[in-house]
Amino acid sequence: MVPDGCVHLQLNGLVAIARQLGIDCVPAVVGWNHCRGGTHPVLDGCVVLKKHEDELREAWSKQYEKKKLAAKLRRTQRAMKNWRRLVKGLLTLRKVRARFASKDHRLLLVDEKLENDEKVEENATMANDEETLAWPPTVYSLPDVNSK
Repeated sequence: MVPDGCVHLQLNGLVAIARQLGIDCVPAVVGWNHCRGGTHPVLDGCVVLKKHEDELREAWSKQYEKKKLAAKLRRTQRAMKNWRRLVKGLLTLRKVRARFASKDHRLLLVDEKLENDEKVEENATMANDEETLAWPPTVYSLPDVNSK
């Protein structure tokens, strides 16, 4: 039941736009919600004068486009920030490996493989110092998937 000369518009954020433009806008009560012994109105959209409908729709569409562009910009900036964080972490990891893994060059060979997309030699040369051999290398043996 909309009054004569009025229109029911169901656009999100229309009340704020109407307030900025100085246009009267009233939230529309479309039903009632009965919850925990109480009754609460269900609001959906706004009721405005018919002569202001086009102006409000245009202003809302402009605002909607601005919000879409801002959201896209935020997503792009977040993606760039995440990529920057990943690259910095990889560079830091490479520096740490270069400084502290100087006696056991297996980790550096893995980094070079990632950079050059080449295969790392299976039997990479390792130093035979006592410090290097103090901790045994970790060897992972996985079961053969193809054998039955």
